[in-house]
Amino acid sequence: VYAADATPKYVCELHQKKFRLYLDIDLEVREGEELLSRAAQLELAACLREVLGRQEFEDIVTDADAPVVVTAARPTKGAGAGGGASGSGSGGGKVRLGIHLHVPGSQCSTGDALAVRQALVDMLSGGWSSG
Repeated sequence: VYAADATPKYVCELHQKKFRLYLDIDLEVREGEELLSRAAQLELAACLREVLGRQEFEDIVTDADAPVVVTAARPTKGAGAGGGASGSGSGGGKVRLGIHLHVPGSQCSTGDALAVRQALVDMLSGGWSSG
């Protein structure tokens, strides 16, 4: 029935037990503050690669040389009601930026993806150790 429906389908709508890993990062800064630079986005991708190189995640990446692809939407000035990333709904004086980190050479479950996300957060917050 779903496949017979003529409306457009998006990859994120097709649920499977294993899927390619991606992280969706939403940022919000005050107008005039520095946005996440391209160099910082690439550093974030490098951090993800480092996390994926850990032994506990060795079964996720099917190709050790697979790239991490960074995609980003153009920054937008605060949206109106609806909350977005901050949940405030006001959006006044704020700029929003969305970044996706895709790992095309990966296969993971939802649990795997959550573990990778937590490891990346730990690493970026200083709580991650390689030992």
